[in-house]
Amino acid sequence: MSPSTIRGYDKMYRNNYKSIEKKPIRKLNSETLQLFVSEISQELSPKSVANIYGLLSSSLAFYMPDAVFRVSLPEKIKKKTTSPTNEYVNRLFNEVSPELKKCIVLAAFGSLRRGEICALTYNDLNGDTVTVSKDIVQDDNNRWLLKEIPKTEASYREVTLPDKAVELLGAGNPDEKIVKYKNPHSITGCFTKLRGRLGVNICFHDLRHYYASIGAILGIPKLYL
Repeated sequence: MSPSTIRGYDKMYRNNYKSIEKKPIRKLNSETLQLFVSEISQELSPKSVANIYGLLSSSLAFYMPDAVFRVSLPEKIKKKTTSPTNEYVNRLFNEVSPELKKCIVLAAFGSLRRGEICALTYNDLNGDTVTVSKDIVQDDNNRWLLKEIPKTEASYREVTLPDKAVELLGAGNPDEKIVKYKNPHSITGCFTKLRGRLGVNICFHDLRHYYASIGAILGIPKLYL
């Protein structure tokens, strides 16, 4: 498992099962678990509730493989995605530092996540093609680690960048980092300050939506986007 996944499980284990953690598992039933789900749903999002119950149900299935529980989870709320306008992206470009501009280029024109950007070296850049094969993640001790595979299997990809973007990224030794930020939080902090200064109401991840919207205009298949 990814270190960040284990970190998330450990956090849930410590914080989210207080009301049932002392109960013998053989005494758990559908009613008990439904009450537990209803209780945590008062304060947490449907996605968080699903993750918490998913870890619990997997653990119960391991120790009681024949047990059957019928529990209804809160309906997930579809998150509204925001795609920045060309005007917003241009404003960011004109006011940003060279280092953060590289990050914006890789997200807006290459679809890269923050951790993938921090993991990139010049060895991953071949002409106008970037190979995305690594990620920077936090483990359960909040240490940043280089993960030798991206977030998901489908995230391993090769992305073609515009010539101007390649020019902006520059060149360096194969093992040299393309972006000097050490971890994703550093990118977020600098981007948050920039958008606050400019009054631009978007988050860094929205730049990936910009990539998708431009890709749709260019005719890239929806499944790939």
